[in-house]
Amino acid sequence: RFGFAYQTASVILALRDAPLPAIVGAAAGTVSAGLLNFALRIAMTIASIDEMVGRIAFPAFSRLQGQPERQDRALDGALLMSGLLLVTAQFWLAAIAPIAVPFVFGSRWDDAILPLQLVCIATLARFPARYLRQAEFANKRTRQAVAMSILTTLLGLGAFVAGLGIGGLNGAALGFLVGAVLGMLASQWIARGAARLSWTRFWLMIVSGIVAGS
Repeated sequence: RFGFAYQTASVILALRDAPLPAIVGAAAGTVSAGLLNFALRIAMTIASIDEMVGRIAFPAFSRLQGQPERQDRALDGALLMSGLLLVTAQFWLAAIAPIAVPFVFGSRWDDAILPLQLVCIATLARFPARYLRQAEFANKRTRQAVAMSILTTLLGLGAFVAGLGIGGLNGAALGFLVGAVLGMLASQWIARGAARLSWTRFWLMIVSGIVAGS
């Protein structure tokens, strides 16, 4: 049952991102779909760092069942490790995108700059939700973990489609950001009383990234 629930959550989360270019293509044309895919591929490549950290963190969370204080410290350690790498990389990429994208890829990709910046920032709301979900699985709270996957997927797709309808490609990218933040908040709410993160460090890193990027 555990393995089925764990794999189900992975499939659900894959459905959150896989159809996004197709949705944009159907609503705004193939050029917009290509621009979005460009932004997603670059931002998500950097965001894959948290997958590597997660592979180390999940076994650690599992070994700390029944030790909530130590598990919370492990969660904070994973959050800090990922944040130090991802916040720096994603805000740096967002800051240099207006110069780097036309220089490296040509001016025809200029319309992808704002979506790329928004998606880069959006990925920073995803890795805390990932670690909370892993902690829920580690504590055998599979229903809560699957519920996190379902809720974050629904919120992500809903905000994305709403943004696309209101503002086209740029609106869709903003919706991607809003959906990621809502998914993080929903995951925090579901995990309340079980897995806890010290959010002060996270928000300090985000604020530092904003200041440095500006």
